[in-house]
Amino acid sequence: MVRGANKDYTKVRFNFSTGSHTSLTVPVYAYGPGAERFSGAYDNTDVFGKVLQAAGL
Repeated sequence: MVRGANKDYTKVRFNFSTGSHTSLTVPVYAYGPGAERFSGAYDNTDVFGKVLQAAGL
């Protein structure tokens, strides 16, 4: 769960307070073909794989 997000992830409040990388999940939004693969919050390292999958690679 993303702190500050409403339950359907249409709005998110966040701040960058560390000045470096964190282990927080990132909210991902998409429109168009394959958008169902991108609904919610994911570990930042999972997004790359989802993009490759959506591109058929």
